[in-house]
Amino acid sequence: MTISDLYHRLHIPPNLQRHMLEVTAVGEYLCEYWTGEPINIQLVRDTLLLHDLGNIVKFTPPSLGQSDEDSVAFAKKYDADATIESVRQWQKTQQFFIQRYGSRATAATVTVLKEIGAQPEIAEILLDMSPDKTGIIAFAHLETRICSFADMSVTPQGIEGFEARMVDLATRYPTERVKEAIIQERANAVFVQEHTEVEIMLLPREQLELRLNTLAQTEFELEIPPFFESLPSL
Repeated sequence: MTISDLYHRLHIPPNLQRHMLEVTAVGEYLCEYWTGEPINIQLVRDTLLLHDLGNIVKFTPPSLGQSDEDSVAFAKKYDADATIESVRQWQKTQQFFIQRYGSRATAATVTVLKEIGAQPEIAEILLDMSPDKTGIIAFAHLETRICSFADMSVTPQGIEGFEARMVDLATRYPTERVKEAIIQERANAVFVQEHTEVEIMLLPREQLELRLNTLAQTEFELEIPPFFESLPSL
């Protein structure tokens, strides 16, 4: 199946679909200009295409807002045909994910990856990108460094660059843990930029949609757990 089919069958919200594709486009762009030690480009691509499968569990207003007006207004940024009915269905989907996988996004994603039969290296990279219990991000693999920098170059509004993403994180999650993570992400950004001869914001805009459409057709040999079929399709 294609990654687009997978997103649909796993009931991934349109904004998360778009985000994962945009982050993957940035990751591919970095790999094309990478000058460091050899990397597994396929692992980078597959990881980024799947890296936020469980993120719906942490959506909060206005992502899935308390007021119908706010919820629909937010949804229309990513789906021009959004209605209050479709937003309510996403709310039900969120509750399904939370009940099954808990409210921690990375843990939810890792569990989904296991259930669909994704290669274990992908989950390893995702865990390597996340702070441990002491707040440390390991960055144990070069692929982790590229994946993390790519993810840190995309805001909910699209590919806006690393600094814009840091501002976005500090604004949305004003906690000491996030402040510490930002310091580590900045150090990683220096490393990645030293090994790539490219500026993310120069990713040609006229080519972006073509790149995203191509990525959406990426083939995966994965299985959809039957309980997902019980969720009403949108």
